[in-house]
Amino acid sequence: MRKKFHALAWFTIFAVLFTCFSQACFADETEAGRDDSNIHIIITFLGDCTLGAVESDYESPRSFIAYAENNGLGYFFSEVQSVLANDDLTVANLESVFSDDSSTQARNKTYCFRAPVSYAEMLNLASIEAVSFGNNHSMDYGVSGALSTVAALE
Repeated sequence: MRKKFHALAWFTIFAVLFTCFSQACFADETEAGRDDSNIHIIITFLGDCTLGAVESDYESPRSFIAYAENNGLGYFFSEVQSVLANDDLTVANLESVFSDDSSTQARNKTYCFRAPVSYAEMLNLASIEAVSFGNNHSMDYGVSGALSTVAALE
């Protein structure tokens, strides 16, 4: 399953790049005033984004969940949102699961990160267009958690 997520992430990146480059390179050359030498594509890559909390911290007033509830879903990327909104593509590494079901938590891991499905909206609010989900936290809540995350991302 991990290879499938990696392949999907890379496919998305290449599809966007191909679309951007093909529009730039193969556009109608008769456009008046067009200067193809000034075409730039800006891609921003973000590192690990853990958009969730471990179950034992869910009720803590200092948890990720509490901050999201008190400050809104746009809070976490608010200081960089203007930068992300002005690029052509933002890719992040999603180090958590979006699932409303905590019963499938992996028992053999110390840290399993989860956020409610509705928190996937954080990515839209931050202007993050693509995520990599093939990492050590994609299966924190089993197959059902991974599938829930993919559905939330779609």
